[in-house]
Formats: sequence, structure tokens, C-alpha cells
Amino acid sequence: MPDVLRAVPHARFVIAGTGVPGDETAASLSELARTLGVPHALSFPGWVEGRAKAEIVREADVFVLPSHYEGQPLGVLEAMAAGVPIVATRVGGIPDLIDDGLHGLLVEPRRPEELARAIIALLTDDALRIRLREAAYARVRHRHSATDALQALEALYRELGIEPVAPNFSRRISVGEMRYIQASCEAPPARNPDVLVGALLPPARRLACLVRGKLFASQLRSKAFYHYLLARTRYYDELFLGAAREGVRTIVNVGCGTDTRAYRFGDLLRAYGVTVLECDLPSAIRAKQKIAAARWPSGDVRYIALDLHERRWSALERLLEAGRAAPALVMMEGVSPYIGAAAFEAFLRFLAVQLHPRSVLAYDFKIAGTAEPFDLSRVAEPLRLPCEREALRAYHAALGFELEHMELSGELERRLLRGAGPVFDHDCLLTLRLREAQELQQLSGNHLDIVRGDAALALGDEGGPECRVAAQAAHR
Repeated sequence: MPDVLRAVPHARFVIAGTGVPGDETAASLSELARTLGVPHALSFPGWVEGRAKAEIVREADVFVLPSHYEGQPLGVLEAMAAGVPIVATRVGGIPDLIDDGLHGLLVEPRRPEELARAIIALLTDDALRIRLREAAYARVRHRHSATDALQALEALYRELGIEPVAPNFSRRISVGEMRYIQASCEAPPARNPDVLVGALLPPARRLACLVRGKLFASQLRSKAFYHYLLARTRYYDELFLGAAREGVRTIVNVGCGTDTRAYRFGDLLRAYGVTVLECDLPSAIRAKQKIAAARWPSGDVRYIALDLHERRWSALERLLEAGRAAPALVMMEGVSPYIGAAAFEAFLRFLAVQLHPRSVLAYDFKIAGTAEPFDLSRVAEPLRLPCEREALRAYHAALGFELEHMELSGELERRLLRGAGPVFDHDCLLTLRLREAQELQQLSGNHLDIVRGDAALALGDEGGPECRVAAQAAHR
């Protein structure tokens, strides 16, 4: 280090890490620096990771790894990917990563004079630094990217006679993970716009998704729901943005899960003065709030623990009451299949009372009589509705809503994806508007019986509207 400072007096050294028992530690290195008369040139940030580590590497002019032994050090790969020229020892797998003089400078271990000369060479020769870092960056991109590693792994499996098997969607992959695969592994126009969803997944799940997205791309694309999810994401994106631009001041996102619209569209929401109420089960909403607070802090997003089956929604009621001066949008993307029919209808009646007149409700449901693509057995009597317009109009009128728009999932795919991939025909998507107050009062004093096909609807005359869909047993 003194040799380097004599040649480059303005050089500064950052030594990160905590050391190992019996070896150099920050304290012992600080003492050594004082002995050598160079404490001004040293800093010890301790153990660093994540953004802090990336920032240190990115700001460095030279990355030095003077190890006595190594495997294939991740730090060298990170420096290559960050475009930082490298000085390292010729041990372990380092020579497999770096050709001396081409992608970096290699020295023998335990040769401090040789190490100092290499560091000085890089600090004093701009052209050398640029040449080495560009060559290293090109190598790491072409030989050590996630895509190349997965392709090599797939080739090895096939060489061993192991054929990759498509993942089981019903048990092994969530909607958030599927969105992450589409956002990370698909090219436009098949790329999912939810580019932030990965932040809500644990690192191990993100890695598993990248493996699925690269190794099982053809199997994934053969699943009808895979394509429908892309169309559905775009559909709710349009509703979300349209509501903000049309003067809605509150957006209630029920079952928000790994949805990131409140953060992806944060600038627009702030510009229009929109507050987003993120609602989900207690454990899920706590986890999401913790991640969001660290990554996307915002005073315009509120987090509410909400279980539709409990039918106690006082926290949401208070916030809706505070924002009742203007229409709201309530979104329930992919929620109804997992909720019992009685609980779901009770929640719609609750919304009809709490929301500003002319507020909008958007949700999707499974069509009665279609096969179940997922395991929903934990819901005793899940909501299933017919897809006939008049039956849906009557059903929602009994709950206090006007049917404004309906679209079958297959129609949505053809409209937004132009027929790419197999069609998912199990769902129907609805946009409803809350009926005017006088209409609701008139409705609550009437008795209504409507039968459409095999769906029977009844509206009681006491205690507010009461509505049920009685479908054939096979439709349950």
C-alpha cells in the first residue's frame, strides 16, 4: 500500500468485509495502517451487501482481490459486470475467468510488490483500464449471463438423458411468479408490463422463475392461462390509469398480492392526487408493506389487513368514509375464485353502502360450468356465475350495481393479444357502477325474483338486498 501511495498519492483504499477468525480484521488492519503511516488512505465499511456493495464496486477505479485461495469468486464476476478493471491473484478458478493482460491483471499470491505494480499500472494508465474493463464486461455478458448459464444447464441435462418437465401450475407457481417470468424472460409484445413484481418475490423464487422461464419456455407458452394473465394485467392497468385520469381520488385494490400498480404508476397517481388502499390478508399485507416501505416509500398508499370471509371490515370502512366525497375505483383482480359466494356478495353489499355514488367496481369471476384449472377445493361454495349478460345485469342490480361492461377472457385475449397462444375461456371480466342513492332506496323496498337459465336470483325486502346464485351441482 505505501508503494501505491508513493506512485499515486491521491489513491484511496476501501476494504470491505469483517475478516475471518485468526486472520486480518478491520482492527488489525487499522493498526497496520497506522504503523505504515497511511491511515488517511483507508476506510473500512465492514460487511456490505445489496445496494451498498454495488455502489462501492461501481465507484471503484480498480477492484483488487489478493486471495491466497479461491473457488470461482462471485466478487470478480460482479466487478466484470460493473465494468471495473480487476487485479487478482492467480489462484483457484480466477484464471478461468480472467486471461492475464486481456480481461484483467493477474499476480502470484503472497507477492505484495507484484500486486502493487499491477494496481499502479491500472491507476496510471487510462487506456489500459478502459481496454481491460471493456473486454471483461464482454466476457461476463457472453459467458456468464443467466441465459447462458441456463442454456448450458439445459444442455447438460439433455446430454445426461434428462428431459426438462413443465412445471405444475396448480401447485408450484403463483400469479406473481408467472408475471415475473413474463416480465423478465419474454420479449415484446409478450412481455408483461409489471416490471417491479420481482421485488416482491424472495431471491430464491426469482431464481427459480428465471430457470422456468428459460428452460420451460415452450411449456409455459402452451398454457392458456399464461397468455390470459398477460392480457388481464394489461386490462387492469388500463382501468387503473383511466380511473386516475377521470378524476377518481381513491383506488381500492382488494387482494393486491404482488400487484405493483401503486408503485409503477406512482408519479401519475401523485400528479392526480390519487390515494391507493392496498388490501390483502394480514400476513400478506404486512410483508408487502415492509418491502414497499424500503423500495417505494409513499404517503399516497395505505395498507389494510382484509379477510373477505370474516366480514369485519371496519378499517376499510373508515378510510372509505374519509374519501366518500368523490367516486372511487375498487379493483378485485383474480380474487373471486377464492372467496365463498356468500362472503363475496356480502362484500359487494358493503361496498354499495360505503362508496360514493357512481363509483366503479371491476372484478373477474369463473364461469359456472367450466372446468377448474386450479385447485380451489379449500373454498366450500366458491362464487360461480353464468356469463349471460341479462343474468349478470339482474344479479348485480340486486346488489346495487349497474353492469357497464363485460368481456369474456377469450375475447379479451383476442382483443389485446391478437390471438397469440391458446385461449383461456374460463373467466369473465366485469365493470360495474354503483347505482344512484335513490335507486338503491327504491330497490331495498322491493322484492325481486329473477331466473336466467340455471341461475336463480332473489332479492329480499328486509335487512337490505340479499342475493344468491343457485346453480346446478355440477357448476359448483
